[in-house]
Amino acid sequence: MQRKLTKRIHQGDGAKKLQGFAETTSCDEHQYKKEFYCETCQELICRFCSLRDDHESHHYVTVEEASAKFKHDLNDKLQLLNTDLVKIDQNLMSISQAEQTFSSRVTQALGVVQDRAARAMKEVEAEEKRVLDELKQREKDNGQTLEEKRKILLELQKQKLHTLAVAEAANQEDFSSIFLVRYTDIRMQLQKRGCERPPKSDVKLVYPTFQRSQNIGAVDLGKVVMEDTWELCHEFGKQGQGVGEFETARGVAAAAEPDEIAVTDWKNRRFVIYDVTIMPDGWVVASQRDVKVYTRYMTLAYEFKTVAESEVGKTEVRLVSVTVMQNGDIIAGDIKRKVLTQHQSGKRGKLIRTIPVSIRPDFLSVLSNGWIVISDYEEGLAGIVDVSDGKAAEVATVRPTIDGDPVNHCAGVCSNSSGIYLVVSTGFVNSGHVHHYDDLGQFVSCVAQGLYNPTGIAFTADGQQLAVADLHSVKIYHKV
Repeated sequence: MQRKLTKRIHQGDGAKKLQGFAETTSCDEHQYKKEFYCETCQELICRFCSLRDDHESHHYVTVEEASAKFKHDLNDKLQLLNTDLVKIDQNLMSISQAEQTFSSRVTQALGVVQDRAARAMKEVEAEEKRVLDELKQREKDNGQTLEEKRKILLELQKQKLHTLAVAEAANQEDFSSIFLVRYTDIRMQLQKRGCERPPKSDVKLVYPTFQRSQNIGAVDLGKVVMEDTWELCHEFGKQGQGVGEFETARGVAAAAEPDEIAVTDWKNRRFVIYDVTIMPDGWVVASQRDVKVYTRYMTLAYEFKTVAESEVGKTEVRLVSVTVMQNGDIIAGDIKRKVLTQHQSGKRGKLIRTIPVSIRPDFLSVLSNGWIVISDYEEGLAGIVDVSDGKAAEVATVRPTIDGDPVNHCAGVCSNSSGIYLVVSTGFVNSGHVHHYDDLGQFVSCVAQGLYNPTGIAFTADGQQLAVADLHSVKIYHKV
């Protein structure tokens, strides 16, 4: 897209501006037309000015030559300016599209939340009705039971009161013959009523209460997560041992200046290196028995062992992973001893401490808070540990799944401010995924899938691209 730069001159000021311009083309001192341009003084001069002693060593050209030169230079600058403006327009368009997409996603998310909340409220209302109905039914059943008991007692009370009244009246009779006549009838009633003993009070002293559910105390509708959208934008490499070819691409790292990607290939028969990561001034590589630090231009700066000097040659190690802490310390992963070792980069890898871990440190990454993510390839899981006190305190364990089934392998891991990016697979080719988790190991989204046999993963310096080592090639994904 091209932009046209235009300049408008107000009609009322045009004559004055042109007149002023004409005056500037005449020499005030010699009253001759300024036909030359002094490149030394960077101003227009006339022919007599060029003959002055103070201009003897100056370099000057005709106004036509100067004009042509500066127009060419100006055209180059205008072209660059137009290019920048096109890029600005494109970026503004991208911002507008991102804004619209974000707004659309927010609207969708609001609908999902409202729908979930409505369903949750319906579930709560249904549960409320169930509990209230149960309470009312219990009250009704209890009332019916007590009313039946009351009726039985009232009827028995009535009969016994009648018998009592008749017996007391007969007992007041003065004539013996009349009393005896009545007594026979009263005796029969007393015998009958005497057999009808009042029922035992079996009214249970139990009353309804409400016991709170363990789940309803805190309604959890879910949480807001920032989901990434990525797509494959570039791929390079093929199987082989030549330049740009890989037998088994495993580790990958990216540098900002120059814009480079380093890939380790541990089956190319030239050298055996397992993992690589970036430092401010070079590359750090785990190489089975030691750690090598290279300059940005791939010349060896220094190398160091991960055991005490007295243990070199005695203690067997197998270094397959490496990462760099925010303070510049280097962390190496040893799967033979199942430990992490911390080293000072400023002192050529001096050993600081050895930290035992519970899983194989096949791949490593450092989170922004200093926690370390450890990926165990064989167990198919990843652990987040806090090593701030010199021990690996477990924070969380990530157990990835694909289509609901646990993965067989967890491979490369990297992280940025949005969380953890972990390479996983079922063990079959073309089953590789890249999963996004938050800093506590909660699943966010699937970033990529269908990778051939992926292992290493790293962010580019701007954080906008992911590089994945996929056996014979490297795949680059970018945000969309």
